[in-house]
Amino acid sequence: MRSLLQTLTLSSVYKRLAGIFRQYLTDEAALRVLDLGCGKRGNFAGFSGYIGLDRLRYPPKTEGKFISADVCDIPCPDQSFDAIVSTSLFHHLDLEQADQVVREMSRVLKSDGRIIIADGVFPESGLNVFGHLLRHLDRGRYVRGREDFRRLFRQWFQLETDIFFTQGIYAYSVLVMGKLRDNESI
Repeated sequence: MRSLLQTLTLSSVYKRLAGIFRQYLTDEAALRVLDLGCGKRGNFAGFSGYIGLDRLRYPPKTEGKFISADVCDIPCPDQSFDAIVSTSLFHHLDLEQADQVVREMSRVLKSDGRIIIADGVFPESGLNVFGHLLRHLDRGRYVRGREDFRRLFRQWFQLETDIFFTQGIYAYSVLVMGKLRDNESI
């Protein structure tokens, strides 16, 4: 019963996240989109230029191309993507791994590209006891608070939009960012 309830709740979270992502990814037909840590779902396989990347041995059964590789070493040429998306990846990465992934994202993203990153974070309300407990019990050992999550990207990306929501007991942060120009300061 608990597993079914958790699946239903997470399903509604992912539907909400998909709506947010599509709001910021316009002109879907023309975009080359990299989905980092795509898992078995291939979250955005509907994009014609979709490439999912994960360490899975077997590719997800979705449309689009799939690359089995480590997210810390993206096997793609510089500036090859219009957009990079990621859902629920960064709470599985320690600080060193997260820094490497963010550097790699900056390398493979076009200069006018956009990244949209969503991840579970600790709830902001201390009253959400179950949400805090859930994040502490998560398989990802590196759940961060909202500000710590944003801080991961500051050296390489300019924040455009920061969306925070709690659905049920799940707290999520969605960051929409553009690449910093070489002459911009942090």
